Amino acid sequence: MKDTKTNLILFAVVTCCVCSTLLALASSSLKELQEKNRRLYIKKNILKVAGLKGEGAPMSDKDVEALYDRNIVGKALDEEGNEVAGVSPDDAKAMKERKLRPLYIRVEDGKPTAYVLYVQGKGLWSTVKGYLALGADAGTITGVAFFEHGETPGLGGEIEKDWFSGQWKGKKIFNPEDQLVPVSIIKGKVEKSKHAKEPEYFVDGISGATLTGNGINKFMERDLKIYEPFLRKIRKS
Repeated sequence: MKDTKTNLILFAVVTCCVCSTLLALASSSLKELQEKNRRLYIKKNILKVAGLKGEGAPMSDKDVEALYDRNIVGKALDEEGNEVAGVSPDDAKAMKERKLRPLYIRVEDGKPTAYVLYVQGKGLWSTVKGYLALGADAGTITGVAFFEHGETPGLGGEIEKDWFSGQWKGKKIFNPEDQLVPVSIIKGKVEKSKHAKEPEYFVDGISGATLTGNGINKFMERDLKIYEPFLRKIRKS
């Protein structure tokens, strides 16, 4: 009887050890796959706002990687807008420790044609993450994508839809006096508002999602001010 109990205990211990090992291996493998998919998803969004990936036929993962590597250059910027050598924007640990900001540049024939900025902040219910692309003048918006959020579907969740992001194209972030004027989401339609005479600085709001829009306005202004030193260097040159 004693031997039977001992065998049962040993069996249970061995089974637990084996299961734990298998679960650990599975978790490790899945983590690597999840991280790979996350990086690929980010690259797709950068390509989209930079005008390199439209709504045509789906691209393979290999094609996305190749298109990104051919056209996008990643940089890390300090608070003065200077490039920090030896640091990749993909190195999350180094970026956080040194308080750096990521920048992605679309390059054609050796010349920059778009600058992609990373923006992030609170919406209504969640942290909203996105990319904002500026043209070669570092002042005209060519694309925007809010690629990660937890806002209410059908309300604040509309920020990820093409009808909303499409409004941002052609908007300006500097006024004629060269002052930074971040684009703002207003309540209602721009054409029917007091801002109708200066539509280049405003976009239509989302019905029932005013607080989400207000949150985006706040972090968009904050993040553009952080990138401002770099953008001014480009505009001067």
